[in-house]
Amino acid sequence: MTSHKTSRLSPIGFCLILAGAIALIVAIFHRELIQSLRGPDLLISEVMAVNRSTLVDSDGDFSDWIEIYNPHFQARNLGGWFLTDNFREPRQWEFPPVELGPGGFLIVYASGKNRTNRLDDLHTNFRLNPRGEYLALIKPDGRTVAHEYLPKYPPMDGDLSFGLRAGWFSPFGDAAPTQEIRQYAYFVAPTPGRPNGVEMAGRVADTKFSARRGFFSEPVEVIITSATPDAEILFTTDGSVPKPGHGTRYVEPIHIRKTTTLRAAAFKENFRPTDVDTHTFIFPRQVVGQTGAGFPATWGEREGEPVVADYAMDPEIAQDPRYRERLDQSLVAIPTLSLVLDPADLFNPATGIYSNPLESGSAWERPASLELILPDGTKGVHVNCGVRIQGGWSRRPEESPKHSFRLEFRERYGAASLNYPLFGHDGPKRLESLVLRAGCNNSWLHWSAEERRRGELLRDEFMRDSYRELGQPSARGGFFHLYLNGLY
Repeated sequence: MTSHKTSRLSPIGFCLILAGAIALIVAIFHRELIQSLRGPDLLISEVMAVNRSTLVDSDGDFSDWIEIYNPHFQARNLGGWFLTDNFREPRQWEFPPVELGPGGFLIVYASGKNRTNRLDDLHTNFRLNPRGEYLALIKPDGRTVAHEYLPKYPPMDGDLSFGLRAGWFSPFGDAAPTQEIRQYAYFVAPTPGRPNGVEMAGRVADTKFSARRGFFSEPVEVIITSATPDAEILFTTDGSVPKPGHGTRYVEPIHIRKTTTLRAAAFKENFRPTDVDTHTFIFPRQVVGQTGAGFPATWGEREGEPVVADYAMDPEIAQDPRYRERLDQSLVAIPTLSLVLDPADLFNPATGIYSNPLESGSAWERPASLELILPDGTKGVHVNCGVRIQGGWSRRPEESPKHSFRLEFRERYGAASLNYPLFGHDGPKRLESLVLRAGCNNSWLHWSAEERRRGELLRDEFMRDSYRELGQPSARGGFFHLYLNGLY
């Protein structure tokens, strides 16, 4: 017979075991909670593929940018991590050793400049595609994806960003990262270096004008509309861009009685505003007698002295009965180009391109609107572009007060090219750059009497056309009337 002793757990012992088990469960839960609260890996929290005016880099350029966010409670060092816009090349651009604090943000410019020497001004070796493309943050092993926009982020236009919604944790309280539940949004008000704000609710429908741009002999009434309910329409007539805080609120039809450049855009809170539409209304009879009222009295300086502006047509010609009627007809005989931009971008003493014609390069390019108005009244074309002064010796105010322009068609202005047969159906259908040549040598503008004696407008174009007809390489050209903010 075997005897057995039965062990009985005392109440105190049971309590100790139970307390230990509870402590173990709490410790495990605490560990899991901390891991959960730490969230996912580093994130690409915001992206801007068309930076027009949001953020400027150390060169003064508005480069595309990518924002990296650290959701952890600890700092992370990005040294050896990678950014790429090509899934076949995960090691496309490598981060230098740079520490990103807990809850911190880091801006990397996607400019193609490839710079890592300044940690506060990092630049990738690639640029972002406004039409959308693959984008990923890669871990130091060069293979593992920490966060990616797959298959690609969506198209973006000027100063619009895309990224994680402001509350990027799951609404279920499980701290699921956004890349798993796909909580992304557009942002009308980008926040580089800060938490993302209110997402875009939609896009305002484009503005519509009741009257076409063109030539007029009688006053015209213009009605501007947008199909978006409660959208606010703002307009200007001085060439400046309408925007909240600047412009006249549209409340009733606008009566146009003289040559006018009408610019309009529509806005609504948390909506993407429209682009700026521009319509030029030209009254040829008034153009002949223009005075330049409202325009600067001087155009920069020459040898320290102001250059007196000259806007009016020569009254000896404009008022001569032999030419007066023919002038009206001449103004509608060939195609017209209307170039409209902020007056300060033209004539500001410090930053205006016309006031500083000797300056050149991208820093002296300004946004503008270009309209083609055809003499037969058929529809031309309207496109936003960049404009800068063109030429060499003719830039000097003492050489010629009338400067040439070069137009650049870029995606950041709205279109990467002018898609229109400007030089006829046998000419190019697509233009990335266009020169508006005022003429200097062998022209009536020249200070030299001998140059003025040889002044002709036909010679250069005749030679180019002749070379082309002989099968030789030749530039395309044509004759156009030009209006600058409504001034001929």
